[in-house]
Amino acid sequence: VVLTMSAVYDLYLSGQTRHYIWAAMLGGVAAGFKYNAAVIAFSIFMAHLLGPSEKSVRSVFFGKKLMVSAGVMIAIYLITNPFSVLDFSAFRDQLLSQASAERAFPIGYHMSYSLAEGIGLPMLLAAVLGGGWFFWTQAGPAVVVFSFPILFYLLCLFVSQEHARYMLPLAPF
Repeated sequence: VVLTMSAVYDLYLSGQTRHYIWAAMLGGVAAGFKYNAAVIAFSIFMAHLLGPSEKSVRSVFFGKKLMVSAGVMIAIYLITNPFSVLDFSAFRDQLLSQASAERAFPIGYHMSYSLAEGIGLPMLLAAVLGGGWFFWTQAGPAVVVFSFPILFYLLCLFVSQEHARYMLPLAPF
């Protein structure tokens, strides 16, 4: 996830096709190993939206670079997780079985338990204050950088378990 976000940030800064491809490749690997990491596609979109790319409505949603990025991410996901297609019924059954163990949590649950106890209260406080400062001083880059952790945290509020390990992808942020 961290490597993907590094490529996403480079994409935001430059808008170069190679950064779209790198972000998509790394995002595909992340999603192939942990399905909920697929929300990183939103970060790629935010970098595309806020970066130096063309801003017509068509190019924002259907730009060539964005479509290439989506295709590469899907292809890499399928390479790293081929049985999600080759044995789709087993994949679906396992996914639904795991989903039955998932539940929703109060908004502060993972913040007060998983993160505060996982990385420690001083580190969590530093992350929150640093993130707030980043948004205050550099809103555009902060939106791109924090698009993954915010969306991931919100997803985990609705679909996760009480285990602290669900918050591991947020520790670097």
